[in-house]
Amino acid sequence: MSLGVVTARRPEAAIGAGLLALILMAGCTADVGSRAAATGGDPERGEAAIRRYGCSTCHAIPGIEGPRGRVGPPLTAMDRRIFLAGVLPNTADTMILWISDPRGVSPQTLMPDMDVSEGDARDIAAYLYSVDGAEVAPDRAPYAPPAFLPGERRPVGGAPSLSPDAPSGDPERGRRQLAAYPCGSCHVIPGVDGADHLVGPPLAGIASRRYLAGRLPNRPDNVMRWVQAPQAVKPSTTMPDLGVTAADARDMAAYLHTLR
Repeated sequence: MSLGVVTARRPEAAIGAGLLALILMAGCTADVGSRAAATGGDPERGEAAIRRYGCSTCHAIPGIEGPRGRVGPPLTAMDRRIFLAGVLPNTADTMILWISDPRGVSPQTLMPDMDVSEGDARDIAAYLYSVDGAEVAPDRAPYAPPAFLPGERRPVGGAPSLSPDAPSGDPERGRRQLAAYPCGSCHVIPGVDGADHLVGPPLAGIASRRYLAGRLPNRPDNVMRWVQAPQAVKPSTTMPDLGVTAADARDMAAYLHTLR
C-alpha cells in the first residue's frame, strides 16, 4: 500500500473502517462448512436444478459448464461469504429465501423470480455451499448476455452496454486507493495487496458484468456513484460509506474497468 495516497479522510471513513472490523469479527464466528448440511438439500439434485433453471445464464457457477453469465456476480466461495446480496447474513435459511423469492427480499433487485420451489431452493443452496473451493468451469460456447431477463425491470434508457467508455481516472492510482481505503477488507480484488476477503462478492471480471449491486447498469459513472455513496443507492446494503472522494472514486472506477 502506498502511503500518502490518501491525504485526508472525512469522518465517515473512520466510521466505515469500524464497521468493517465489526463485520469481519462477526464473520469469524460463522459456522463455515456446516451450511450445506443445514439446507436440508441434496447437492446432486441442486446441480441438476441449477441447469434446469438456467442460473448460469446470469452467473458463473463452479462445476456448471455453459455460458458463465456475467449479468450477476460469480457464485464462487459461497460457503465463505458473510453476506448474500449485500444485505442478508449468509445462512442456509437466507440463501434458500433469496433463491426462491429474491424480490420479496430486495424489491429493487434485477434478479428475476424463477418460481423456484422450496425443495429446489434447498438443493441449489446445498450445491452452492458444497462446491465452495471449486473452480468455475471453462466456457464451452461464446458468451452472449441476454438484453433482459424474464420478468426483469428494464432500466431507463434500455439495455446497458457492458462497461462502455473507460473512465477518465488513473487506473494505477485507483489500484492503490482500493488498498488504502481499504476495499480489500470485504472483497477479493485482483492486483490489490491484501484484497482477499469474502464479505462481499469478488470483483474479478467486474468490467464484464452487466449490472452493479444487482440494479445499476454497469457504467463508469455508476461505479463512481456506488463507490462514493453505496447506501444512498441501495439503503439496505451492508457496504459502508468510506468517505471516498470524487477523484478517488474516478480512479477506482478506472482500475476496476481493467478487470475483465
